[in-house]
Amino acid sequence: RDRPGDRRERAPDHPRGGRRPPLAPRRAAPHDPMSAATEIAPASRDHAHDSRVIIYPVYLNANASVADGRKLARSACCDAPHVLEIRDVIEKHLKLPCEIEDKHHSRDTWQRGRVRVTLKKDDGMPLAREISTRGALLTEVARMIPKHPARTPGTSAHKERVARMPTPGEILTQFTSQAGQAGAAAAAATGGGSTTGSKKKGKKGRK
Repeated sequence: RDRPGDRRERAPDHPRGGRRPPLAPRRAAPHDPMSAATEIAPASRDHAHDSRVIIYPVYLNANASVADGRKLARSACCDAPHVLEIRDVIEKHLKLPCEIEDKHHSRDTWQRGRVRVTLKKDDGMPLAREISTRGALLTEVARMIPKHPARTPGTSAHKERVARMPTPGEILTQFTSQAGQAGAAAAAATGGGSTTGSKKKGKKGRK
C-alpha cells in the first residue's frame, strides 16, 4: 500500500497501473444549424420600443382605489376624468404630441379610451422641462382637468358634455337589453322559462 506523500512513480506493469496516458485533444463540436438559429441576433436587441407614456382615465380618478388602477394620491386626482379631457389638456396646455387609442383598462372595462403621450425626444431629453417624468405628467393633467371648459357651468362645452353624458338607466339598458332579449327568446323557444302545467315528482324511497 502506498504511503501518503509517496511520490514514487509506479511501473507500467504495476497492478494499479502506471502513469495515466495523456488526454486526447477534444474535438470541436459539429456545427448545429438549429443552435445557431436560436441565438439572439445583435440586430434584434435594437428593436424599436414604443416609449410613449400611456394614460388611462382610471389613473387620475379620485373615485377609484389603488386596486382599481389609480396611480396618484386621492388628493391629487380629479373627479371622473374623461379621455377627451385628458387629450385636450395634453395638447392645448402642455403642448405635447399625443393620440387616443381605443383600449380599456383591465379593471375599468366600462370606460374605453386611453392616451399615448410622447414625453421625450429620441435622444432621451424631455420635450417639456417641467414635465420630465411620468408622475409629473399625471399630476399636471389631473390638476388641469377641473379647469377644462367642459367642466365650467354655462359654457357651450359644458352643455355639450352634459347632453352627451348618458344616464345610469341608459347605460344599464345598453348593456342588458340585447342579452336579456336573447335569453327571453331562448327560454320561450325551449319552454324552459314556463313552470305552469308541470309538477315536480317526489323522490321515491324513505320519507
